[in-house]
Amino acid sequence: MVDGIPGWRPLGESVAVLIDAMLEAPTERALDVLVTHDLMVGSVVEWLLRPGLEKVPRFLEGVFVWRVERGIALAWRGEVRELPWPPR
Repeated sequence: MVDGIPGWRPLGESVAVLIDAMLEAPTERALDVLVTHDLMVGSVVEWLLRPGLEKVPRFLEGVFVWRVERGIALAWRGEVRELPWPPR
């Protein structure tokens, strides 16, 4: 519960739930396309990459997420960053 609102989770926990759901896809070589609202893309990008609020996602802009040896990688606006997953 966040600020007394039932059913709401802190942003970091919500992003972890979303990334974990993405990673549940089969591990064979495939491209899974998941479509969501820009609010969800913005939440993932802001929590994991910390670009600052001036760089909110544009209409139909996406982020690529994939597994790497020690966690996940994210590509957004030409930047690729690897992060440990699950987060410590």
